[in-house]
Amino acid sequence: MNEGGACAGYNRLPLAAKKGGVSPRVYNKQTMSVIEDMRKVLQDFLAPELRALTARMDAADKIAEARYQEIKANAEARHQEVKANSEALRQEVVAFRQEVMLRFDNLKNSLELDKRVEKLESRQSHHPS
Repeated sequence: MNEGGACAGYNRLPLAAKKGGVSPRVYNKQTMSVIEDMRKVLQDFLAPELRALTARMDAADKIAEARYQEIKANAEARHQEVKANSEALRQEVVAFRQEVMLRFDNLKNSLELDKRVEKLESRQSHHPS
């Protein structure tokens, strides 16, 4: 109670309740009834909706996870394919390089350039200009 003898909540009552139109107890019961009715409506309406939304979100998460795993597996397979192709290409380049070097050595030997150079050098040393 406050200094005027009224309940603390009395000052918050509508003017009709203060002037005797509705007693504070009746107003309080009506207010509680409305609050309880609203709570029940919210629970009856929102709870099923929230469960449905949760179920939809769970389903969407499962779909997204499955798609992610599919993309990941596909990317891994592509990576392995590229890796195998690059290794095969590297081996081809090494083999090609070896073949070129072998042919170059064969050409060099067939032309006997070193012997020809030696002959020319020996001729020049015997016949100075």
